[in-house]
Amino acid sequence: MKEQSLKLGVETLLNEGYYKRYLNQNLALLTNQSACLKSLTLSYFALREALGERLKFIFSPQHGFFFEKQANMVASNDEVEPFFGLRVVSLYGPRLKPEPKHLQGIDVVLVDLPYVGCRVYTYI
Repeated sequence: MKEQSLKLGVETLLNEGYYKRYLNQNLALLTNQSACLKSLTLSYFALREALGERLKFIFSPQHGFFFEKQANMVASNDEVEPFFGLRVVSLYGPRLKPEPKHLQGIDVVLVDLPYVGCRVYTYI
């Protein structure tokens, strides 16, 4: 029997060259720090390397971008991620969905949120 390996969305996007269709577009990414490649490289690091300045900012879900807001119903404020200085816009705090101003100039919103398939995982 042939062994099959798990294919992660962002890894497929990068390894299969699909990201090239976004090289001339501005992107936002809905994610948190749990999203990574098989190598444990954070997804947004890999996307930033591939897309450069085209990755404009990050939307964060419930529990915060760094997943530190574990208690239920704890809002997250907007922040700046420390490695690239990307703006992080919280979708669980001052707002529950993107505002029109966040989507101005954005052509594509990529979503990379690992899901464990159980009810206690509450974002989106």
